Amino acid sequence: MKCFEDLTFCDDFMFCKVMANPEVCRGVLEIILGRKIAEAKLVISTQESIQNAYAAKGIRLDVMADDESHTRYNVEMQVQLVRALPKRARYYSGQMDLNLLRQGMEYEELPDTIVIFLCMFDPFGRGRCRYTFQRQCQEEEDLYLEEGTKIVFVNAGGNTEEADPLLREFLTYLKCPEQVSGDGGALVQKLEQEVEKVKKDYQSREAYMKLELMMRDREREGFERGRQSGEQSGFARGEQSERQKIVKSLIDFIKPEEIASRLGLPLEEVLRLSRNQK
Repeated sequence: MKCFEDLTFCDDFMFCKVMANPEVCRGVLEIILGRKIAEAKLVISTQESIQNAYAAKGIRLDVMADDESHTRYNVEMQVQLVRALPKRARYYSGQMDLNLLRQGMEYEELPDTIVIFLCMFDPFGRGRCRYTFQRQCQEEEDLYLEEGTKIVFVNAGGNTEEADPLLREFLTYLKCPEQVSGDGGALVQKLEQEVEKVKKDYQSREAYMKLELMMRDREREGFERGRQSGEQSGFARGEQSERQKIVKSLIDFIKPEEIASRLGLPLEEVLRLSRNQK
């Protein structure tokens, strides 16, 4: 894990802290979607876990927000390229629906949902800075299903020539936050101010340190169990059941990509272990 002082907006911990600010969250949503968000105060939650059925795969969402226009937003920071990202977006959208439609509710009451992935890579290799998906009729190109879902992938490294200045500046900030100057746009300046505010907050620092200590404890536990089971290289080659216990103890707190990087495991292995597959 990074040193606390070195965290940027794109780091999972900092991203959730900064986006918890309604003003910041609204600004990010408006720039990405290219429209105004309802003026009423956004209701925001971070690191929200959804588990709809005992046998279903649970998810932990970075940022959730609801506005007065009956729309729910999910914003995810995606630093590392992962397999099946579109299907992950589909699953997130579906799980949000299951969590929103309570027993006795009518389908008309189901809020619109927008899932947004802020990617530090190009998820589709087309060079665009933004990819927006909605369900469209293949036979009639001007006919949309209008079931209220939208999925947006933002590519921080995309071609911004056709992007509006605000989006261009935001994407530049995602890639190179150290290049922010005093004459930057209002949102970018606010983002950086919030990052510095979090770094000066004792409770945030303490929470991050506790997370780091927990990670170290889990690693140490894995190494010790690996040693006791006769494995020479500790966690990386420890028994399957022990590796699974360590991964499952962390999966509700940090992303699989971070676990894989921290523990030196392939991402596919972490995902497999988190699903209880053997």
